[in-house]
Amino acid sequence: TVEKKMSFYETHFYQKFILWMGSFNEGVDFINNKFDDDAIFINSKFQDLAFINGRFLGEIRFDACLFVNSFAIKNTLITKEINFQNAQLGKHVVFDGIESESIFRFEETVLPDTLELMNLDLALSLDFDKANFTKNNHCLLYLENVDISDFWLDFRFFKLWFPSRCKLDNAARIELF
Repeated sequence: TVEKKMSFYETHFYQKFILWMGSFNEGVDFINNKFDDDAIFINSKFQDLAFINGRFLGEIRFDACLFVNSFAIKNTLITKEINFQNAQLGKHVVFDGIESESIFRFEETVLPDTLELMNLDLALSLDFDKANFTKNNHCLLYLENVDISDFWLDFRFFKLWFPSRCKLDNAARIELF
């Protein structure tokens, strides 16, 4: 168990990165990092985890991970599949400024209370089709500058959410429904 905040700044991971059964009671930040091979996180617990300005050239896996508070991927290139199989995404997840050539899978994943999807450039879909909706009946969903036509999701389990910073006025928000 790591009790202090950890930051990996401008780190280049040349080979496969594997983190198994880690426990982080404070935040973990990966800022300006490059992963040349797979990045695999298995059965680990994170209070908060963020990837900012990253490059992932291999597969990314978060199998059976627990994210207690927040998880964010911002301004990041992802070239292969990202998988959240059996993960619990906690309270708040942000995907912002992601460019990806592959699919995002959420098989048996417990979705967060709130999910923000912003400024996504995705060649393939976000696959929420097999997510686990037993924890909460609805996931609050904020969308900004994204095309949801390729998302695989059941809208019965999502509610649109407009944070205070949202640029849409009330009339435009109502029109979305």
